[in-house]
Amino acid sequence: FLNPTIYRVAASVVLLMVAGGIGFWYVDRQAKEAELLALRQEMEATRKMVFALLDNNESASQRLMGVKAAYETPKHDDAIVQALVREMNEDDNANVRLSAIEALGRFSNESLVRKALVESLSNQTDPVVQLALIQVLVQIKEKDALKSLQKMSEDDAVLPSVRDEAHAGIIKINV
Repeated sequence: FLNPTIYRVAASVVLLMVAGGIGFWYVDRQAKEAELLALRQEMEATRKMVFALLDNNESASQRLMGVKAAYETPKHDDAIVQALVREMNEDDNANVRLSAIEALGRFSNESLVRKALVESLSNQTDPVVQLALIQVLVQIKEKDALKSLQKMSEDDAVLPSVRDEAHAGIIKINV
């Protein structure tokens, strides 16, 4: 049983198993790196498409598509968030502003986004946009919005439905 041939066979089997394990690990690692590279390239292509669509000043539908593409990005990107904030605050089309608010609501765990939503509340004049902002701020329970909501609820220039929503928002945030 202690024949040297048995030791050689056992050593060969162990060597083949180790080599096979290393080969499997290397192939798996290469596949993961290729997958990661493809994902990065796809993210960059999506990012370029978002900016191209958002910069289209002649077509609100194109800007809406850009906001939708930004909404679907799986990962937070500061440049995309800044573009959405710009659309929320400056776009001429209320539907684009509403979509931007919805997309920003997806990134509401970021302090930059929360701050932009609160600041935008005092700048918006369109009642539909104001209502959407109030709803998002209430949903994320943003305490920094209380001062703006209080001001809106007491402002006679604001539509009664918006004032009521601001007042209800104050109550919901404080609960």
